[in-house]
Amino acid sequence: MLTEYLFRDVRRLNEYASQINPALTVTEKTKEWTVGLSLAGPKAEGKQTEKVRPMTDHEKAILTLEFLRSNSAIHEGRPVPPLKNGLPCLDNSFAQKAFVYERCRAFRVSVPQKAVEGAVAFAFWVSQGFEHDKACDMICLLEDVAAEDKPVWSGGTPSAYTLLQALLHYAGPREEKSAIAVDSNPWPRDSSSSFPLPSYLTASWFSEQPEMIVEEWGCIVSQPRNIEVVYRIRETRIFPHEAPRKGYEIFGYPLWIAADYSSG
Repeated sequence: MLTEYLFRDVRRLNEYASQINPALTVTEKTKEWTVGLSLAGPKAEGKQTEKVRPMTDHEKAILTLEFLRSNSAIHEGRPVPPLKNGLPCLDNSFAQKAFVYERCRAFRVSVPQKAVEGAVAFAFWVSQGFEHDKACDMICLLEDVAAEDKPVWSGGTPSAYTLLQALLHYAGPREEKSAIAVDSNPWPRDSSSSFPLPSYLTASWFSEQPEMIVEEWGCIVSQPRNIEVVYRIRETRIFPHEAPRKGYEIFGYPLWIAADYSSG
């Protein structure tokens, strides 16, 4: 079965795969046949040769996934934290496996770049909680940008996670005039259990109809589709007793996303 990739993070693929196979090469063994004449008549001889070539992105993706599986370092399916007092608890055991492999249904959000018509500033995928499992309200998978190793104010490129915070922050004034209450502060990055979050992110309607909300912000929303994805958890959000939602959200960086045709 051929794989239809919808997104690949080439930088992370190279970074992870090079830690497993530093040369990032594959050795192919082939047999070459030569035909000649001898005193007994025509003679065929076979010689095995080796050819070294660079790994393809697909081979890097498979290599990384197999390595994570062989080392029990990846969640198979959407991770579910243990319950404590009837609520999800993000303890140390939940964070031991930072990578996740799952099949889900998601839609892609393209955030336009205002300075260049038709250009995309960054994009992310949203998958809502399963109907049979309301523990996870939503996962948000950010197609990372190539961030430079210098501060944003010095001309560096912010990460997609920072850009998403900025989107939520500056979307605030657009929602203030509606019936939606807005907390204009983006969430801090230093704690996975900080609260409050921006109210337009924590309110139940955002989980129920996120595509409608981002369309109101001028984003382009694709039709939902079945995907297969490997991602690294960037941050997990859980809500306290007084929050309108009782589940949790996962923000992550996908290593790769592929179309999933296994479910029809």
